[in-house]
Amino acid sequence: MEGWILLTRHTRFLAIAVIPFLICALLFGCNAGKEPEPTTEETTEYVYEEPTTGWWEATTEEETTTEEETVPVVNTTKRTTTTTRKTTTTTRAPTTKAPTTPQYTTIPNNATGSTGPTTTVGPTTSGPTTTRAPTTTAYVKVTNVTFSGASTYTLTMGSTGASQALSWNVTPANATNKGVTFSSSDRGVATVSAAGVVTAVGKGTCEISVRTIDPQADANYEAKVNIVVETIPVQQINLYTPGGISTVQMGRTLQVTARVNETVGKTPTNNRLTWSSSDNEKATVSASGLVTGKNAGPVRITATAQDGSGVSQYIDITVN
Repeated sequence: MEGWILLTRHTRFLAIAVIPFLICALLFGCNAGKEPEPTTEETTEYVYEEPTTGWWEATTEEETTTEEETVPVVNTTKRTTTTTRKTTTTTRAPTTKAPTTPQYTTIPNNATGSTGPTTTVGPTTSGPTTTRAPTTTAYVKVTNVTFSGASTYTLTMGSTGASQALSWNVTPANATNKGVTFSSSDRGVATVSAAGVVTAVGKGTCEISVRTIDPQADANYEAKVNIVVETIPVQQINLYTPGGISTVQMGRTLQVTARVNETVGKTPTNNRLTWSSSDNEKATVSASGLVTGKNAGPVRITATAQDGSGVSQYIDITVN
């Protein structure tokens, strides 16, 4: 009985020792000779846009790893690793861009483009074009013309002349053709310019006319104004010699100077004078009042106005 119990105890210890070994052999033995399954690892796909062409390019990297283990009964482990890299390039496709937002341009309000208030201009929207009929303006005919101001103008001529600007009105005020022409009845008395400016020429009277030129009017309407031209006559003549000398030697000269209207204060219209000598045998005088002594004796030198006023003055000279 004790021998059976002892045998049973030995058998139990033997079973406890063999069972783990059998389990390990079973686990590693079942996998012996079997090809390990490859493990595949795929990387992230990289996508970028070609800056010059606008095409998209995608690249995928794939990595395959195979691990092989051989486990014999003995405690020796052999490990084989195989790595496969695969690079795939996708076909480039055109880029489809989203529609762009209309850009707004800021332009200056003034023509020169200088800084100043600005206006924001948005996209121009074209709409239907409307064709406008040409505008027809009704023709308005001239019905009359008149002078404004006085009916008579008096011009006093000095040595520089005198002038007068005329004013006129064409009716109606909205007449289509308001053109006019001017004329003088006596150009020896006064002339008139295309702008209606009258210039005195000589003493007398004349008429200045203005006439319309509207070709569609019922008539060429006309208005007239009177022009009276007066002159400033010679009222006095004063004669002078250098130093008040009243003698001249034979063969010598003496200048006589005349001053017209000296004390009157008005320049005569015609201040020209005619010179004469009472005895050309004793002394002569030029058109400018230069006296030349010829023979001894007294002589009278006279200056007479040419404007018809009859005014004259003389000076007595003695020839030595």
